[in-house]
Amino acid sequence: MLLESITNGAMENSGYHSFSLFFADESSAPLPQGGYRLQHAQLGEQFIFLVPIAKTANGHRYQACFNVQA
Repeated sequence: MLLESITNGAMENSGYHSFSLFFADESSAPLPQGGYRLQHAQLGEQFIFLVPIAKTANGHRYQACFNVQA
């Protein structure tokens, strides 16, 4: 699974900043929605909740949404 893109959400008056990570996977069957341990070269192992959002020509696309207090 590879990180494909990052989108920034608007910071609202709530004091939280939102953003999404989009991942691409070349598997023939989508992973079910749920938490997965992903390995990053600099951040190490991270537990991230992924949602399958699209079937692509090469596999599937997933989204992870975050809200972080600013």
